[in-house]
Amino acid sequence: MDYKKELIKRVIFIMENSMYLIEPQNTLNLLNLYLELEKNNKDLLQDLEVLLLSDDDISNNNLYQEVKKRKNNEEYLLKLKENKNNIIDPFTLLSLVRKYVIRENIGNKEILKKIDTLDEYFRIIRYKNNKYTYISGANLEPNDIKNHIEIKSGVIRNGVKKEDKINYSKIYHYDFINYISNIDNHHKDNLSILTEEEKQKIYLLFHDEIPWNTKEVCTKSNLFFSENYCNQEFYLNEDDIFYYHDNYYMMCPNCYNIVIVDSNKLSNSIKQKIRKRNNQDSYYLRNVLYKREYLINEKKKILMKK
Repeated sequence: MDYKKELIKRVIFIMENSMYLIEPQNTLNLLNLYLELEKNNKDLLQDLEVLLLSDDDISNNNLYQEVKKRKNNEEYLLKLKENKNNIIDPFTLLSLVRKYVIRENIGNKEILKKIDTLDEYFRIIRYKNNKYTYISGANLEPNDIKNHIEIKSGVIRNGVKKEDKINYSKIYHYDFINYISNIDNHHKDNLSILTEEEKQKIYLLFHDEIPWNTKEVCTKSNLFFSENYCNQEFYLNEDDIFYYHDNYYMMCPNCYNIVIVDSNKLSNSIKQKIRKRNNQDSYYLRNVLYKREYLINEKKKILMKK
């Protein structure tokens, strides 16, 4: 088995199906649901531990097969819709499993490897489509706090009660967790078994965004009298792109030239959002040009002072 590919399959499955893994419940809020699952759903948490940490291919897992059935069950889907405010997200689901693993693996010499492997799930799910690299697992690392990254906290409670009973899990082979938790298999730049590019691909399966590292080159655009252009690369930002006369444009942040954006770098839905935004604001183009003129004048002032 390719354990790295298997990890990616499991992460995608959890991100796509976390709401189907738990029977919809009519509770007051998510915290009550969390406590209810933690207290009275040991079998489910045990099955989730197997799904996330075992050596078996996820397609052979009982929960995997159950989710396929639930997604085609109209009664279940209706119940899920009625309780849509109490849907467990992937981060919280992982938090539940992590707490269960800590509680139920006292005395199991593999517990630290299990926790480290679960941290890799957290690390992948924390990824955001920006320039920052996430190193945090379940617990937030100082480096991520320093970068002012908005990270979903989830419900995480560490520690084990003394009265908890020892009860080993149904995982009998440890090749998967041995591989995933082995730091020799991790990249030094992000302390993760996946590269940032691999995490980005997973993220973009669920978020219709321009990859943060997508670049355009500042070139001449006759439409906006761009005699002065820097010919430098810059990163595309969806919020700064506008639509005009069948083309998409963005102002170069280096020289303030208006540049044509390669439309192939934009998904159809992003194009629609940009056009809709422009249509809702009849002064959008005018404001962009005013901003450009202002920035150019400010730059001239700075150069004159030098």
